[in-house]
Amino acid sequence: MLSAQAGLHRFVWDLHYPRPAVLRFSYPIAAIYRNTPVMPVGPWALPGRYTVKLSVDGTTITQPLTVKMDPRVKTLAAELERQSRLSMKLYELLRQDFAALAEVQAFRADARNVVLEGDAAGVESTLTRLNGQHGSLYRSVESADVAPTSQVVEAIGTLERALGDALAQWEELKSRGG
Repeated sequence: MLSAQAGLHRFVWDLHYPRPAVLRFSYPIAAIYRNTPVMPVGPWALPGRYTVKLSVDGTTITQPLTVKMDPRVKTLAAELERQSRLSMKLYELLRQDFAALAEVQAFRADARNVVLEGDAAGVESTLTRLNGQHGSLYRSVESADVAPTSQVVEAIGTLERALGDALAQWEELKSRGG
């Protein structure tokens, strides 16, 4: 228990997961110099019970932490959970796309890889384009504490299939020697 003399320290904790693997980050239009994180940030942590762990010089202290919803937000918990699941799905799809794109770039000398990487004109499902499209959907899902629309859910499914096709194409190229 803290005494009045011990004082109270307050910290603003970023309740986001690590940043998603997007190719382009930017600042929002209302950015404040040196006081605004680059966007997009990682998915929000849902309201609930967590454990905070602090490790210093080999000593670890843990404390329970309860994250509460902003009382001004009236979105139902089930809708927030649905939003979080979709955000995490996009987060994972972005990670897969980014990792495959890094592999493709390592094998850039092969002209066939240009189609997958994104330099080919008229190719819709390049990894670069898919990363941008997934990133746009991710920003849309994370932009407010509301349930995702059916159009967003449908778009995520479409892009997930397109990424699956592009990744299969990449695996086929790798199996043939690049």
